[in-house]
Amino acid sequence: MQLLQLLISGIAQGCIYGLIALGFVLIYKATETVSFAQGELMMLGKRRFISRICQPRRWIKRYRQVANSVQPR
Repeated sequence: MQLLQLLISGIAQGCIYGLIALGFVLIYKATETVSFAQGELMMLGKRRFISRICQPRRWIKRYRQVANSVQPR
């Protein structure tokens, strides 16, 4: 069971690395320059994701406030 979990975890992490590499290639092919800003944007997205997981009540409360402020026509 532990081997299966390790295998699935490794495949998932490899897929994430592959997507990041694909993003670097797409940016390079489109602009002909190497852009290191993509790594910073990945970290920003990771931090937002982790903060939403660690503090779900705060985000749910904020989502409800925004949803309630929108008035239907």
